[in-house]
Amino acid sequence: MKRFTFSENTSKSEAIISFALQINSLAENREKDDDFLEENEIFMLTVGEKGKFSAENFYQNKLTIRAVGEELSLHGYAPDFNRTGNAVVLPGGKKLKTSEKYSFKVVLTKRRVYIYLNGALVESYGNARETVDGYAFFVRNGENIDISDVGFTSRDEEEYPTSEKLTYCVEKGLFGGYLSYDKTREGLTFNRLDVKSCFECTTRNFYAYDSGLTLDAETDASGIKLDFKVVDIPVGNWNMQFGFAADGRRITQPIKLVNRGEYASVTMNNPFKDGKRHRLTVFFPTSCGLALTRAEFLNATFAERVKKDVRAIFIGDSITEGSECFDASRAYPNALALHYGLDALNQSLGGMSFGDYCASGNYPEPFDVAFIALGTNSFCGGTGDKAKTLKTVAEQAEKLVKRIKEKFPDCRIYGLLPIWRSDEDGVNFSLKDTSRALRSVYSRLNVRIINCHDFVPKDYGYFSDPIFAIHPTSEGHDFYAENLIAAIDKKYKKI
Repeated sequence: MKRFTFSENTSKSEAIISFALQINSLAENREKDDDFLEENEIFMLTVGEKGKFSAENFYQNKLTIRAVGEELSLHGYAPDFNRTGNAVVLPGGKKLKTSEKYSFKVVLTKRRVYIYLNGALVESYGNARETVDGYAFFVRNGENIDISDVGFTSRDEEEYPTSEKLTYCVEKGLFGGYLSYDKTREGLTFNRLDVKSCFECTTRNFYAYDSGLTLDAETDASGIKLDFKVVDIPVGNWNMQFGFAADGRRITQPIKLVNRGEYASVTMNNPFKDGKRHRLTVFFPTSCGLALTRAEFLNATFAERVKKDVRAIFIGDSITEGSECFDASRAYPNALALHYGLDALNQSLGGMSFGDYCASGNYPEPFDVAFIALGTNSFCGGTGDKAKTLKTVAEQAEKLVKRIKEKFPDCRIYGLLPIWRSDEDGVNFSLKDTSRALRSVYSRLNVRIINCHDFVPKDYGYFSDPIFAIHPTSEGHDFYAENLIAAIDKKYKKI
């Protein structure tokens, strides 16, 4: 095992690690090495982040080289457990080769990582950090790899120029559903998640998709045109679909097949061709992160912010984030926002369970309404010890509710009990047991409880996976939203 660890510390917005790498030859019989999770991983760069892991932990990998036979592949950080995501496509489709020397530069900003190879940007991906306190190179046992010209610098990240029309939309408050934005190398990126909550919520890094991001305006425009770069998607050849509504009426948009790193453009046309004032609402795609390069209201004489009196926060997992709901206008948080006129912020993340970190970010204004839609990941197939797991779930739920009440004293909190899933009978306990534990906590803390179990039909056709039903499709979200709105109106009269 070869491990080279460097102690560097910076809280500046940009940290830069540079090095040269040459893979002289590959081992004929690959040795076992506990520093690597997969047999075909031969090299790894990790970065330590104070409060998370040290640089000597493989979960902090930022760049990995894999060898399958004689073929080498380069990867950025992979959030999946198989670590196969973020395969880097090199310029011209070239492959890394043995006996060639490569110059790398890895730039870590507060929210993204950029990988340069021989001076060319070849990869970027979402990655939240607060500080860097070291980095390390790992070389697998038996591999003949040379590392040289190692360097570390840090600086304040520069602000890149943004188009005039895009800047206008931001300054006029036409974009919604985010906390901050960055002018990056690739374009304008919106951050719906706070760095603090990103940093606290997981010991692993993750993509930060644009769930709940909107462009919403009263305008006489004939349409809206957006130019952007695709910076984050789950897999290649992704079915990306914007949501769109005119005067609150949804208009289905075509699906666009995209890959990470591509520049693309979409136009959403106003169906009312009368040149009068109408509300045009764009919902950004689920499971996508985009860097905008241009936003334009076509043939418009004005574009004004839509007034929204109720601020809402959604705290949930992949279902509330909109995973597998391709038409973003139909994702139930967006449907609620459109129906009730909410100024909504979606703080949901795939894989999220309970924890007060869910609401630990710095929010500029208080929320009037909070939706907590957690519990299905806490159930985890009912594989844990029943008493211990339900006790932990109850304690974590209470902690989260109290955190929300502490930060937003006047906030009305809705506790949405989990929807049906196909394995809900569980091994040692059921999903309904989890819901009962949550109901007990919510009742005691005066949370508005809505049992969502039957809101999506128990039909695999309304879920993305025909074998394991957990993520509703766009049609499944239609049922979820319709039934949730009906339940709110019946039980509480208004939101």
